[in-house]
Amino acid sequence: MKKPTTLYVAIALAVTLMISSLPALAKDPEPAFMKSLYPPELVMANHRAIGLSKDQRTTITKAIQATQASTVELGWSMQDAASRLTDAMNQPKIDREVAIEAAEQVMSIEGQVKRAHLALLIEIKNTLDVEQQRKLEAIRAKGD
Repeated sequence: MKKPTTLYVAIALAVTLMISSLPALAKDPEPAFMKSLYPPELVMANHRAIGLSKDQRTTITKAIQATQASTVELGWSMQDAASRLTDAMNQPKIDREVAIEAAEQVMSIEGQVKRAHLALLIEIKNTLDVEQQRKLEAIRAKGD
């Protein structure tokens, strides 16, 4: 029986670690453009300080709810794809095509989740006026 090369083992380990550490990705440094956006938690925690109107609150709440609804379904899909990938990797001899297809599905779903979260952050920013954005920037600067 031929032993897998170091490269294949490294790739399998990297993919497995990537999937198993999805929650840890939030700890990674965020892209620079994220500093221009406002997470829902920041807006909600400071809604009085920034003078968030009832209409703005409703718009943001609906955007959050829509994002949560779509990402729950994506979460189920992610679990299914990750399980298929794990099964493929656990075989004595990995079927390269099956493993790569499963990994591509996982990465595709990750992209969909990221798009949904980015769309939410854009909706939040577009709901806020310039003065509210300035206030949130000041609040965020105090917290750093």
